[in-house]
Amino acid sequence: MIRALIFSVIALLGTPAAAQTEHVVTGASPPTRYAVCAGDRLILKTAIGRELLSDGSRLKGFDVWVDRSRSKAAGNGFETVGATRLWFVENVQGKGWVYALIDAKPCVDAQVRPQPQPQPQPQPQPQPTKQSPTRFGVNLEGCTFVDNGALCPTVEDLAWYIDKAGFQSIRLPFNGFQAKNPVVMQRIVDLTNAATSRGVPIVLDRHDYTWPAPAEQVAFWLPILRRVNNPELVMVDLMNEPRGFDDPVLTNDWMQWVRDTNQIVAGIRKAGFQHRILIEWPQWSASFRFDKREGPKNTCGSAACAIDRTPGGLVDPLNRIILSPHRYLDKGGSGQSGTCTDIPAQAGNLREFAASARKRGYRAVLGEYAFGSYRGIPASCAVLGANVIAALKTDSDVWLDAMAWGGGRAWKDDYTFKVEPPKSTRNSVPVPNYVKMIAGR
Repeated sequence: MIRALIFSVIALLGTPAAAQTEHVVTGASPPTRYAVCAGDRLILKTAIGRELLSDGSRLKGFDVWVDRSRSKAAGNGFETVGATRLWFVENVQGKGWVYALIDAKPCVDAQVRPQPQPQPQPQPQPQPTKQSPTRFGVNLEGCTFVDNGALCPTVEDLAWYIDKAGFQSIRLPFNGFQAKNPVVMQRIVDLTNAATSRGVPIVLDRHDYTWPAPAEQVAFWLPILRRVNNPELVMVDLMNEPRGFDDPVLTNDWMQWVRDTNQIVAGIRKAGFQHRILIEWPQWSASFRFDKREGPKNTCGSAACAIDRTPGGLVDPLNRIILSPHRYLDKGGSGQSGTCTDIPAQAGNLREFAASARKRGYRAVLGEYAFGSYRGIPASCAVLGANVIAALKTDSDVWLDAMAWGGGRAWKDDYTFKVEPPKSTRNSVPVPNYVKMIAGR
């Protein structure tokens, strides 16, 4: 899909009394003229490439400036009226590539400056507190197993997980196309109402691994939220592990992910819904890939970097955006093996993620994690699994919920991470120790 590419040109006045002026260029053929004055600075999203000669002037044949991500042929250049030469100064994290104006003259009339365009202002996120312990919940799978939803969890299933196993919250995965099936949707609504009637929070998880356009995502969620309009107990997980199969922009431009997310949140809020919104990110929503600590001169390759460098970051007028990472303990953190591996320190761990989220003022829900099954905990996972639970409890100022993977009767009994015992015995046998552990008991 074709998305509008966005970059910013910011003029900062040299005198303390002057105001900052911002220019935002969007679309395929943006405005091309900007009045600038001596002492100003230009900050571009990407560096000017071969069009900039060693003396700061444009390459012969280019009558406008063109940054590296754009082309003159596409009409994406811009002219700085008042200066013909630029000089690279520095790269500022969160802003971009800074250039000084070499031959600009003082502005004799402030009116020659374009008026600032409104920019998203940083939204203060709710400050984490340690007043409440982390809730330990579980994923109840089954809806995604067959298109008609015949294996969706039932109210009876829910009762075992809450009343006997002791889980305190639920994550319910389902496929996006199932929302158009009234039978499946009714099962989702029934389970949601059964949970909320008990005071149990539930996360509705669109489990598609894709990233549709923002308008499509807003249109998807609004009818569902109208049927489960309980903003204190119902949360929405916009998209499980977004991959952007058909959208290379998403995987190559992390700021696109932030901009799209902000549009989706704005659309949901405009419709009047106040539910908490869980945010996942490309690269499988891995907790250890959330913050790669990119230097100021490096391109963003993580969600944290994109949040930091996007004006305003993630924006929600209600401050109810929740980060939702996933964490498995096998090689690569893929969740495809029951053997736990000590992931190298540089890959990060849950405590490092919590510190990164705390630094930015966000709370989080651990959407998926697992390190055993009802049959027990593999020897390789005993210590690492205990460390996961301990970290979740220690950093309860960040972790709102932790949702173990592998719940639901529809899993085969030999599934690596199956939580509940076989259905024929689940009500008669004691709750397995692993289940007690991931239930926070």
